[in-house]
Amino acid sequence: MNTALDTCRWLYNKLLEECTTAREAGITPAMRGMQARIVTLKEENPFLKDVYSKVLQMVNYTLWSNIRALSQTKKRGRTIGKLRFKSASPVPHTQLQPVRVQDRPWTSFDHVLEGRDSPIQDAPTILGGGGEGHPDHPFW
Repeated sequence: MNTALDTCRWLYNKLLEECTTAREAGITPAMRGMQARIVTLKEENPFLKDVYSKVLQMVNYTLWSNIRALSQTKKRGRTIGKLRFKSASPVPHTQLQPVRVQDRPWTSFDHVLEGRDSPIQDAPTILGGGGEGHPDHPFW
């Protein structure tokens, strides 16, 4: 898993570097152009083939989402900086703390998971077994 994360981080940084270089050269990069660039990067860097293509496409989507967010912030009149390169995580992902599931009230579906009897087992049926039907309802 760490290898895939490192590969995605490398791709994000590479695409960001190419966007920055293109803008400095006066060229406006496009999301589709960067998406097509992933194909050539996979040919140049075989380690990219170890990660699913959809994941690599999502890295490009994340980059362009970040660019759009900066653009919107700038349009609102705020001062913005530049996108930063992604660095390696200081804590290995294998050492992250697990998420604790908090206590929750019992639901009507818990009987399925815990092997309990169904809470609706004795409920009246449409045919009227066990309860009185509504006189105006066609199924009663």
